[in-house]
Amino acid sequence: MSVDCFRTGETVAADDLREGGRWPGWTAHALAAGYVSVHVVPLRLDGRPIGAVALLNRDSAVLPDADIVVAQGMSDIAALTLTQWPAEARRPHDLLTSLQAAVSAKSSVELAKGLLAESTGVSLTDAMDLLRRYAEKERRPLTAVARALAERSLRPEDLLEGEPRRA
Repeated sequence: MSVDCFRTGETVAADDLREGGRWPGWTAHALAAGYVSVHVVPLRLDGRPIGAVALLNRDSAVLPDADIVVAQGMSDIAALTLTQWPAEARRPHDLLTSLQAAVSAKSSVELAKGLLAESTGVSLTDAMDLLRRYAEKERRPLTAVARALAERSLRPEDLLEGEPRRA
């Protein structure tokens, strides 16, 4: 069934497998597993079939057209997602490393924001604005500016240059 769907690019349906049909070998296995009906929609990318998705049901039933439309839409989204999936699966270690890097970056920015607010007398909101503007002006990542402040290789006053003085 799935091969027929893939070849034609059209939905293939068998509302009651107990009635027999074109796929006797497949039907016997489906019935043995407790499935009574099947509907197969093409897995399409740019309108061309790249696979098929089988919807198996333990009841004999005609799947309403609206359900077929939804199934086809979900199948199209799955096809697009699969083509965008990274070739190499991310390992839990990679995810943990990414999470640790994000937490570290956030901590650096928060530390720099507090340091800047304390040393210049601005609010935390204004300190964040100063950090962002400086990073944009210097074309540096926000986290690099934050780390430079924390490491004292950048002075808080450097961020105020060209800014009106605040009390």
